[in-house]
Amino acid sequence: MSSRDQIKIIKQNNDVHWIFYISDSTLFYKKIQNSAVAEVKLIKEPVLYYDVDLDMEDNIHLIATLHSGEIMYFVYTKSGWKSTSLYKFNTSSQKYGPIAIKKIKHYLHVIYSAKNTFDASWFFAHHRWDGAQWEANTLLKLHSPDPYFDIASNYNNDIYIIFEDISSGITNGYFSSFHPHINKWSSPIQFASNILPHSSKMYIDNENTIHFLWQSHDGIYYKKKFQGGWPKNTWSDVKKITSYNKPCNPVIMKIRFSMWIVWIQENDLCCCMSSDMGTTWSNPFKYQAIDRDFYVARYIENSKSKFDARYVYGYENPNLNIAVVKDFFDDNNSKTGYFTFYIKELQNYTENLISAVKKMEKEKQDLKNAITTLQAEKSYADDALDKLNLELSAIKKQNEYIKEIYEKTQKELTQLQSENARLKELLDNLNDKKSKSILSKLVALLRSL
Repeated sequence: MSSRDQIKIIKQNNDVHWIFYISDSTLFYKKIQNSAVAEVKLIKEPVLYYDVDLDMEDNIHLIATLHSGEIMYFVYTKSGWKSTSLYKFNTSSQKYGPIAIKKIKHYLHVIYSAKNTFDASWFFAHHRWDGAQWEANTLLKLHSPDPYFDIASNYNNDIYIIFEDISSGITNGYFSSFHPHINKWSSPIQFASNILPHSSKMYIDNENTIHFLWQSHDGIYYKKKFQGGWPKNTWSDVKKITSYNKPCNPVIMKIRFSMWIVWIQENDLCCCMSSDMGTTWSNPFKYQAIDRDFYVARYIENSKSKFDARYVYGYENPNLNIAVVKDFFDDNNSKTGYFTFYIKELQNYTENLISAVKKMEKEKQDLKNAITTLQAEKSYADDALDKLNLELSAIKKQNEYIKEIYEKTQKELTQLQSENARLKELLDNLNDKKSKSILSKLVALLRSL
């Protein structure tokens, strides 16, 4: 909630618009009903900070920190405005910074920043009213001398806070969530580092995915954290939206079915869009030239009175009026506003889509050529395999023939060996008989002598 985020626009269920803003430290509102505009000074005393919210019953809740050292609470119902003093502090010993209010079910939440005058450190505190009593807890203590923060709630009525703090001389972005059942906040988780002060923003979609946006010294960056579904509790990659590095107050919002990131670049209002909830982003383009000082208006809604955005850039108050709402976001009165904006987005998106289709066609043709080549190579491989199978069959038959000849040869060899042994035995017997016969003849000869 920076000093430039002081315009709040509310649309009630009965199509009544409220525009709250600070002018010369005085809090005003414009009530627009049936084209009639009534400007009212809500608080006579000078206001430091304020915030406003709309509950499900169309009641407006407003909280303001006054220069005099008082925190005031206002509520607007069908019976009109009512106010009460929540707290008085000594301005010489205490200092209060930005403040926020959120009405969820039967709980009223107040988050604020404060510090002792002689203490350099700020702290964030949270008070919850249940209709009977206040419950208080301190979120954390800051090292930064600038207590910037922003809050949002999801469709489960969980509250989230993002804030910036300094570590080792570098400004980092953090976020924390509130656990209502135990009345405690989660430990802070860092989502960005080395960011420009007051540049971090947060948007929570209807899938409870948290979208983070911030500006660094070399451009604007985006990432998201998945809460439910798949993948669960994981972070996306960091995406660089633009290299523009001068402070430009970037905001993130949803318009119709697209997400938008908008920022001021030199004298132009620049944008980029995502049609897939932040997965891919278009190239940045210029929406319109700016020749006056633009401020950021925050749109506040409930489920019965939906706006198409959470933020919009508008002229410096008090010149802001319902024309900003009608011209930029209302279907019946957006001939030169929203549709011009959307046509530029559509042209850019169509060009990207055509480029993507051409790329896919080329990849498809390349894939088709690769398949044709693979089919030809497969045919060659099949022919070679058939030849190899034929050769293998011939070799197998030849091996069987060789085996058959070998077995026959072995059998014949065995028979030859058997016959050879028999012949040897016969020869041995013959030689033995022959030797005996010669010996007998010799003995007989000797006797005859």
